[in-house]
Amino acid sequence: VAIKGLSGAGKTTLLMAIMQVQPLAAGAISYAGVSLDTVAPAHLYQRISLLSQHSPVFMGTIRHNLLLSDPTATDDQLWQVLAQVRLAEQIKDIGGLDAWVGEGGNTLSTGQVRRLSLARTLLSAASIWLLDEPTAGLDKSTADAWFNDLQHLAKGRTVIIVTHAELPVGVVDQT
Repeated sequence: VAIKGLSGAGKTTLLMAIMQVQPLAAGAISYAGVSLDTVAPAHLYQRISLLSQHSPVFMGTIRHNLLLSDPTATDDQLWQVLAQVRLAEQIKDIGGLDAWVGEGGNTLSTGQVRRLSLARTLLSAASIWLLDEPTAGLDKSTADAWFNDLQHLAKGRTVIIVTHAELPVGVVDQT
């Protein structure tokens, strides 16, 4: 599902309410007939992964940042997810999985930080992905290619995308 609207319309606020980070001013949010306000946050966070507009990259290595989502992931899985977000070649060029990213990812470009954060989301075992402007900072061809891959990457998951981007045809079932 894509959620679109003018800046300030409440799209990000909705995602924050789903994650119980921000209370709703009115109404309720349910999933599969269960009101989310009755779900313990720890359980909710196991089921839902949020890629926020400002998802952090932590001081450490590429590997360290990716293993936060799945501590059991193998190097092959890490390279696969980096390829899925079209970042593998650039990571190889800077030293591979053990390349140091610095505080806030300051050794990476804005687009690389965004794709590393996307890769972390893709590694998550969560059955629901909340993606807030997932392709912000990416060039149009990279963003379109990623959106076109999303159906395959998210197979079996519920995906809610908040975006201003024009989505390629067939990326979402509903807007």
